[in-house]
Amino acid sequence: ALFASILQTSTLLVACDPEDPDNIFGWIAYSNEMLHYVYVKYIFRRLGIAKELLQSAPNINTMSHYTHASKKLFSNKPITFNPYVVVV
Repeated sequence: ALFASILQTSTLLVACDPEDPDNIFGWIAYSNEMLHYVYVKYIFRRLGIAKELLQSAPNINTMSHYTHASKKLFSNKPITFNPYVVVV
C-alpha cells in the first residue's frame, strides 16, 4: 500500500538498454524535492547508473527511505532523511 501510494504522486524514471527496453538496469521514484527510492540491479551496480538517475531528478534534498546503499550514494552531498513525509 505504501509503495502504491508513493507511485501515485511520484515521477518514475527507468534506466534500460536502448536496444532492448525489457532489459531494465534500475529505476528511481521521486516527487518534488523528495527522493523515495533508487534501485539498480546488482549486476549493474558500480557503473554510475544510480548517479545518472539522480541527475535526472532535480533538486533532491530529502529522502523518505534510508538504506546502507543510500549512505554511500550521498556521502558527499547533504541530504535529509525524513520518513514522516510519506502518508498512506
